[in-house]
Amino acid sequence: MKYLKYIIFISILMFIQSVYSNKIQYRLDSPYKPKKNVYKGQLHCHTLRSDGKHSPEQVMGFYYKAGYNFLVFTEHNQLGRRVIPAIIHKSPYKNFIMIPGYEIFSEGHRRPYFYMHHILGIGITKIPPMKGAQYVIDYINKHGGIPILCHPEWRGGFHYTLSTLEKLRGYMHIERTVKWDYLLSKGKKVFMIRSDDFHALKYRHFNKGFVMVYSDKLDQKNILKNIKSGNFYSSNGAIIKSIKVEHDRITIEAPRKSYIAFHCFAGCRVYAKWRVKNLTYKIEGNESYIRARVRYKVNGRYRYAETNPIFIRR
Repeated sequence: MKYLKYIIFISILMFIQSVYSNKIQYRLDSPYKPKKNVYKGQLHCHTLRSDGKHSPEQVMGFYYKAGYNFLVFTEHNQLGRRVIPAIIHKSPYKNFIMIPGYEIFSEGHRRPYFYMHHILGIGITKIPPMKGAQYVIDYINKHGGIPILCHPEWRGGFHYTLSTLEKLRGYMHIERTVKWDYLLSKGKKVFMIRSDDFHALKYRHFNKGFVMVYSDKLDQKNILKNIKSGNFYSSNGAIIKSIKVEHDRITIEAPRKSYIAFHCFAGCRVYAKWRVKNLTYKIEGNESYIRARVRYKVNGRYRYAETNPIFIRR
């Protein structure tokens, strides 16, 4: 009995030590940084200058009236033998800016090369030579732009195969694809973009995909900086009110009662609830990444908003 209290004390210490020694040590690699504002933008659209059906002035008006803050005309670099030169458009509207860009045929403009590996170059005004996807990606990065891999599911999913996506280096952005979780699970740091690839109002793909970018200022430098770092979310109509990332938890807040879900390795849903305005996921440390999705009805149809992945580094 004389030494019982010491034995109990040592036992408690040993238990505490075992708990903490088994606790996984990790750090969060999050793209989300607090900013003063959030801006709605379109990163993929065409006008009469390439294969669109409306003038640049008309398209600017469409997006301004739809509540957008910035727009990128991504004309094709070449149609047939006609090379399309860069034009830096000026916005006629307040709180609405234009950012230069291109959609590049990386392999060439003639069939069948036309169908291979289209790449957006956001923020560039010079056309890279069509010497292959890796060359175009490297060129865009070298000239301070952001390379975005276009419509990976086009041509029956063969526009970008899994093998190609694994081999390519230097890209961190890709348009909406079912291959996203595969890439994330393989360790690639990739952010997803929703866009319109707008050509004409009659095709009904106007305001169907956009990004919401967190930024202190509405200017090209700040918008591109935050897109590049992943400080945005993508949507086809739903809104995320806030994304809060702390050391051991991620909290998503929606503007109305929604279905909120958290996904991890291979896209597996790890935590979800219906009809909630906010939801918090407690990080365990054994995840490779966590991303969130918000879903609710807009005009009778379900719309989605998706965060970029928060990576758990061990």
